[in-house]
Parts: sequence; C-alpha cells; structure tokens
Amino acid sequence: MSIAYQPHQSAYQLVALAQRIPSRARWLHAQQEILFAQINQTLPLRGPRSRKVDAALALAARFGVAWILALSASFFFTFYLYFKQYRFGVSHSSEKPIFVGIGALKDPELCALLCTLKGDDFFYLDETNMELFFRTCRVRFSDLLAGWISLRDDLGVALAQDAGVDGKYVLANAIANGFKYVYFRAWFRQFIRLRGPAATIAFSAASHVAFAAVAEGAHTLYLPHGFQARTLLYPDFDEVICSNLYEADHFRERLPDTRTRVVAPPFEPIETTRIAVIAGDYVERPDQ
Repeated sequence: MSIAYQPHQSAYQLVALAQRIPSRARWLHAQQEILFAQINQTLPLRGPRSRKVDAALALAARFGVAWILALSASFFFTFYLYFKQYRFGVSHSSEKPIFVGIGALKDPELCALLCTLKGDDFFYLDETNMELFFRTCRVRFSDLLAGWISLRDDLGVALAQDAGVDGKYVLANAIANGFKYVYFRAWFRQFIRLRGPAATIAFSAASHVAFAAVAEGAHTLYLPHGFQARTLLYPDFDEVICSNLYEADHFRERLPDTRTRVVAPPFEPIETTRIAVIAGDYVERPDQ
C-alpha cells in the first residue's frame, strides 16, 4: 500500500508512480515529507498535532475503526466550516478571475506577472486565510454533503493504491485536511456557478486547495512560487508557467497532458561599482 524502496528504482521513478494515482485520491498521498521518509526508510518528522492524530488513529486501529474516525472527524469539521462562514459578511467581489497564493513573498510578483500575461486583473486570495474565502462567496450545504460523500469514496481509492504513502498517513491527511478539501471543492463549485467554467483559477502551490479546484473541473493554472521538491505530487493542472527550462522539463514529465511553457520573470539590472577592499587577519594586541 506504500512506496517500497527497490535498488533498481530511483526516488524520482518511485514518486512518478505515485503521480499516476487517480487524481481524486492523489491529494491524500501528496505528503512530500512522508514520501521522502518512506523512500529513505526513515521516520518522518511529525509536528505536535500530527503526532496526536497518529496516536488517535493507532488507538482506533486496534478496534478496527480508524476509517470511521477519519470520516467522522472530517464530517464534523466540514460542517463546522459551513456554519462558521455565516460569521462573516460577503464583501469581496467574485467577478474577477482569482489567484490563490500561500502568503509567500513571491506571490505579489507572480500575480503581477499573471495579470500581464492574461491581460486581466486577478483577485488575490491567501489559501491559509479562510476568512478571505468566507467573504468572497458562501457554499451550499448540499455541495458540502456531496463533497463529503465523495471524500468517503476517494479515501477508499487512496487506501487501495500500491504506490504513495502508507495507509495510516492517508487517514491522518483525511483528518487534517479532508474537511478543508471538501469545503474548497464546494467553494470552487460555487465560484464556477457565478463565473462560468471558463474562469481561470491560478495557484502558487500544489496543495489540497489546488486539487479541490481541479476536482471541480475548473480551468487551473500553476505558477510555482519556489523550488520544486522531487517528492511533490501535482494535481492535473490545465497549464503550468515556469521560470526556467529545468522546471519545464520536470513538469512535462510529471504532467504530460498539461500545457507547460517558460516565461522569464521580470528583472532589473544590478548596477555595480568597482571598489578596493583590503582585509587583514591580525590585530594589535596590548601588552600583557
């Protein structure tokens, strides 16, 4: 059920196998630190919350109810978000295409580049700030329920895979991010209703949020905000815009059906000035 290291296979080949997992279940395996640890046969680094989830799942597994725990937790937190959204008024416009970032320093630059390339203004949303999504549009209860039922089926597909992360980490991801994935699926479904299926949704990270947009059939575009780890799994983006040929080759292999192109980022030349520097490695010591 998980990646097992074989001497004749490189890490790159093993992650390429995980990339072929059906998209509906791939996001549950998209845990690059876990993949890296499994390939290298080491224990993954887990934070305090992740360790608590792991412990709860281990206890539930003794009674054969780990699956039920994962689904129950995702159900509770999903509908917690549904009621939480009504604490905020809808004040942001959803008439523009959107750029979903992660609050990275490079996000404004990528958003500006996107506006230049597409000739349109993009509305920026930070995927780590749920309030921004609450204030843009509200989701329907029926869409959340349908999304949770789909999550139940996707979880079964994810656990049946021969590649990817170990099943206990699939269940842990379902608890940690399943409710967000369900909510974002409903959110993007509502956004598509308002804007139409041709509306572009751009991302700077290949997270569960991007997987949710792809699952809803949105027209998605990816602008990587930084270096791409070999153990990173991607949703099936419609288009990827890279800043160099090395990234482009990587994406063409990982996502052969995706349109990939290279666009040089804007830059300003650095003005240099000649100076002379004299360095010494000794100091005058006072007499003892």
